[in-house]
Amino acid sequence: MAAPIIAEGGFNTGRMYSANGQEVYWWCDDDAVITFYDRSRMIIGVLHAHEYPQYITPKLIMFEYDAGNYNMACQPARIPEDFDFGPKLRI
Repeated sequence: MAAPIIAEGGFNTGRMYSANGQEVYWWCDDDAVITFYDRSRMIIGVLHAHEYPQYITPKLIMFEYDAGNYNMACQPARIPEDFDFGPKLRI
């Protein structure tokens, strides 16, 4: 059984990996494990939170992602149908 989700969100990096930019959705469970789904590149990865979930930011996630500090994951991504990734952030 999966650990309960305690925080989640998403953002658009503004990088042009697709017509919509680079849309990244993330969630953190109560074991402080952050999972992200790069919808534009179809990559799912797992990070281990360095801080409490309230400190999770797009810059933190992209820093770890760009540095390769994640493990590939095979779990399904669960983006809400009406999720708005917001403006392109240029991260």
